[in-house]
Amino acid sequence: MTYYGSAVNGLAASVTQFLSFIALAECGVGAVVRSAFYKPLAESDNNKLSIIVASSEKFFRKIAFLLILYVMVLVCVYPFFVKETFDYIYSATLVVIMSISFFAQYYFGMTSRLLLASDQYGFIFLTIQIFSLILNFIISLILMHLGASFHLVRLAASVIFVVQPVAVYVYVKKKYSIDRTVKPQKDAIPQKWNGFAQHLAAIVLTSSGVVILSVGAPISLVSVFSVYSLVVMGVKNLVDSATSSVQAYFGNLYAQNKIDELKDAFSKFQWQMHSLVTIVFLLTAVLITPFVSVYTKNITDANYIVPIFGMLFSAAWGMYCYRLIYNIIILAIGHYRQTQNSAFVEAVLNIFISLVAFIFWGLEGIALGVFIAMVYRTIYLAKYITKEIFREKHFFWVKYFIVDVVVLLLFGGCQILLKNVFIVNVVDNFFDWSFLALKNGALVVLLSFIINIFIFKKNVFHFYKS
Repeated sequence: MTYYGSAVNGLAASVTQFLSFIALAECGVGAVVRSAFYKPLAESDNNKLSIIVASSEKFFRKIAFLLILYVMVLVCVYPFFVKETFDYIYSATLVVIMSISFFAQYYFGMTSRLLLASDQYGFIFLTIQIFSLILNFIISLILMHLGASFHLVRLAASVIFVVQPVAVYVYVKKKYSIDRTVKPQKDAIPQKWNGFAQHLAAIVLTSSGVVILSVGAPISLVSVFSVYSLVVMGVKNLVDSATSSVQAYFGNLYAQNKIDELKDAFSKFQWQMHSLVTIVFLLTAVLITPFVSVYTKNITDANYIVPIFGMLFSAAWGMYCYRLIYNIIILAIGHYRQTQNSAFVEAVLNIFISLVAFIFWGLEGIALGVFIAMVYRTIYLAKYITKEIFREKHFFWVKYFIVDVVVLLLFGGCQILLKNVFIVNVVDNFFDWSFLALKNGALVVLLSFIINIFIFKKNVFHFYKS
């Protein structure tokens, strides 16, 4: 943003979200493919594994070619949405450049990535991804210092991110004995279309904010939203990646019909995740605005200091991570059809509330829409798992949320009483921000430990012993 301004940053964020809509064409098949891998992996059935890989690759390569058609439409239509700020050629060529890595992802890497995640080797993809991000940061920084155009910087990033899916594909080809001669089968991926509702909800939740702003607000406001989203999505992705191997573990237990072991493992996982999410997102809510104040310190073409939005947006995606705790069981055992109606309701709630609330409250309204939709789906999934999967009469999950709320209230009370110590919206540098983070981190960890030691003493002692 320092080099190119808020408008260009907002344009890039907007194009990224419009390109991500091609994921709707997946119809949720990715999640279903991952579930389909669990059984042949558990049984070491290479023939079945090869059939699923062939069927999956055929499907995703169709998506890759569909992406080409979608990009052609975007090139013709999208530039007219931003014509007051950017000329046609500038916007259209940026769309093409940014679509390159999307194409590579579907053509080469999607099936391989899903297979690694199903086999609890998701860290391989994560390592390659981290390396790509670091390399992109270094090269982008060099190009910007040399005065390169924004298009050249994005082209370099696209080339780097093309290497990522290709590297994963090569690794999978060497690691697994996949028979590339087998033919895809129509019934190789059961419940192929039943993952659509969950997939639609996910796309709506991640994309609706930028789309609403792109159509109904100045492009600079998209930039403000994208900066806060960058931080919150980074935190969310860290939590998400931490659960990737756990989903595979749960899926393997279910594939082997070890239900009691699955129930016990999920109970421990649930407590750990509730504690982690509460701590991490309380800190995010308090620290995000001062972080953005440093990150955008020398940028004056837009107001990036919006603390209420920062807190609400953090709360919304914190609720997503609570939902993730329960949704991971749905994904692991493949109950897509049984829960698809709740996903449609979540998507409708998010769109309707975000649109209406945006009219009255702007950015904060969009965050409110996401939050309410997340609350609905989290409660639905928690109840579904309790009654339909684990056959429990009592809603065991309520106790965890009560503890989360108590920690929130105590943390909030301390913030109000000592606001000059813990609440700061603007800081001068990252050293001051780090000190602020250290103080808040110590406080929330202490409060969480005290409450949990009273309510979940057995869990706490078992955690520290292990």
